[in-house]
Amino acid sequence: MKKNKWKITAAAILGTAGILTAGYLYWCTTLDDKVIWKDVSINWVALQGKTIEAAEKAVQEQFKKDYQDSEITVSLAEKNYEVKIFPVLSLNASREIREAYRPGHGKWYVRGMDKIKLKDQEPVSLEILPKASEPEKLDEAIRKTGIEKVNTVKETTWDQDKTSRK
Repeated sequence: MKKNKWKITAAAILGTAGILTAGYLYWCTTLDDKVIWKDVSINWVALQGKTIEAAEKAVQEQFKKDYQDSEITVSLAEKNYEVKIFPVLSLNASREIREAYRPGHGKWYVRGMDKIKLKDQEPVSLEILPKASEPEKLDEAIRKTGIEKVNTVKETTWDQDKTSRK
């Protein structure tokens, strides 16, 4: 009799484990979507729920909004020149966006574990600064100010009052 109880218990455990495994694997197949699962933001743009393309577009739009009026002031010959630097700047957040996309988009049978792990993670906020990508555009922006036409040569004067020969 004890042998039958043990067989029934083992069968129940194996059956339950099989049902749970099948349920988990089915859940993993239903989690196939093309959006970022991770709660991450780049330059205050939330990426969760966005596709890679939508995330890149949103980050670039925010970059343009934040930096399109950026300028530097150059002082020369007691005059200030404003140089618009937005055309020189670029922002590349592709690597960070693809890293945020990675959880849940690997092997199909680990998507469920990725989903569970992400529930316990704190939101991540990244700040990426733009870089000067095209120096020739900086030269063009400086030329537009007219600063190159400024003559900074100062004429010196001198007086000679007495000369002597010995």
